[in-house]
Amino acid sequence: MKKVKIFIASSFELNTERDQIEIFIGREKDKYIEQGVHLLCVRWEETGAFLSPFKNSRPL
Repeated sequence: MKKVKIFIASSFELNTERDQIEIFIGREKDKYIEQGVHLLCVRWEETGAFLSPFKNSRPL
């Protein structure tokens, strides 16, 4: 089975929209499992990145 991670990040003001996207992907997940694809939502809050001393994205 192929695992596809979907990274969800946006400003704090869009937290409700991030929730809605996660719910939508959760509902669609079953359709893709039948095709051998496992969708996995990863929110930036879950990565520990929000604990970084850098408040904004840094250029690579």
